[in-house]
Amino acid sequence: MTESWALFFDTDDEPHFGVELCDEGSLLATVHKVMFTGEPTEDTKRETAEYVAGLYADGDFIFEDGWIALRKGVGPIVEFIMAKAKDIAEDRVYEDSERARQHKRADDAEAALSKLRATLRELLAPQATAILAATV
Repeated sequence: MTESWALFFDTDDEPHFGVELCDEGSLLATVHKVMFTGEPTEDTKRETAEYVAGLYADGDFIFEDGWIALRKGVGPIVEFIMAKAKDIAEDRVYEDSERARQHKRADDAEAALSKLRATLRELLAPQATAILAATV
C-alpha cells in the first residue's frame, strides 16, 4: 500500500486555497497543475522542479504570491488540515471582533454627531425665532 501524499496550496490566483492528492510519481505534474495554467514549457518545468526540490527539502515552498506545502502520510496530512482549520477559525474570530469594533466606532460617531446637531439647534433656535419675527 502506498503512502498518502497531499499538496496544499494558497495563491493569489483562483481557487486561492486548495489541496491535491498525489504520490511520488505524480508530484511534479501536480505541482505544475497547481502553479501554472496550460501545457508545461521549459521555463515552467524548471520552476516546477525548483518548487519540488523545496518541498522535498522541508515540506514547504513560499513564493511571492503564495505557498505550497507537501505532507506525506495520514497523520501529517490530518495535522496540517487541523492547524489550517484552527488558523481560519482564529482569523474569523479576529475579523468578527474587528467588525464589532468598527460598528461601535460608527455608532459612537453617529451619537456624537447627533449631540452636535441637537446643541446647534438649541443655540440657533432663539436666534431663528428672532430673525423670523423681524422679517414678518
